[in-house]
Amino acid sequence: MARGGAQLRRVFIKKSPLPASPGLFGVYKPLTSSTLQPVNLKGGGTVVPEAGEGNSEPFTLHPSRFTSRKAAFTLAEVLITLGIIGIVAAMTLPSTVAKYKDKVLVSQAKKLYSETMNGIKLYTAKNNCADASCLFDTSKTTDEVNREFFKILEGATYCEQGNKKDVCQKYMILSNKKLNNGYGQTGYGDNMTQPFIVLKTGSIIKIVQHSQCIREYEYNLKDENGNFVIGDDGQPEKATGTTDGCAYLYLDSNGQKGPNQKGADVFTHTFKSNGKINIDSLFKKVLTEDKVEYSPYRIGVEY
Repeated sequence: MARGGAQLRRVFIKKSPLPASPGLFGVYKPLTSSTLQPVNLKGGGTVVPEAGEGNSEPFTLHPSRFTSRKAAFTLAEVLITLGIIGIVAAMTLPSTVAKYKDKVLVSQAKKLYSETMNGIKLYTAKNNCADASCLFDTSKTTDEVNREFFKILEGATYCEQGNKKDVCQKYMILSNKKLNNGYGQTGYGDNMTQPFIVLKTGSIIKIVQHSQCIREYEYNLKDENGNFVIGDDGQPEKATGTTDGCAYLYLDSNGQKGPNQKGADVFTHTFKSNGKINIDSLFKKVLTEDKVEYSPYRIGVEY
């Protein structure tokens, strides 16, 4: 009889008349239908036990019945797995991307600092100066000092006052962490205004020159919350301080590209009266730990 297009053969196996007896590896038992297992036959098919009569038990051979089945995932298992992968990615991807961006910022900041310091050394060597005071000259204006430094920077663009080029436009700079603008809202920490120098890499260098190194300066008083202390005239009260800074050297490692934030891509170094450059405290972490220190924040929201 054919079943599913396969030829069936009935095979009879004689029951063992022998009782159970001890042997080398234990007790031998007579073969019964309960002890027989399906047997794969050469040429395909299997022996499957069926009920029988007398001393013989019939077995039916089904060549196409015994098939190998490969293990596979169900659709539900696949969807669950993809869901887990998505959750893990959502948790780890932002951190991974942030770390990568910070590594790029560190690399760019180091490169610009090195190029700037080498440029200052080259300028002092060409002008037979004992130190950088011949560049950061208190007798010169900010424009004059920037132009002097620009001359030794190959492929750079000079953005003088009134330059209309896109790369020369003013932009704002965030503080390294959330800053109170004095009126209870978050504000900027500084700005990049002309004149400044744009390198062929897009990085920006700006020197702010002062006519005196040690001098007094005026600032607005703030309370413990960062709000201005308002006087009787309705204006912020003023105070004075003393500083030692012949010139300030602004370095923006990626120019107008973001984040434009101190401690990330913008650092300010100070040339002091002793003829030495005082490194920005935020940049010291870049040099010693290969880390940038800043906290992104929104402008114009409640502090």
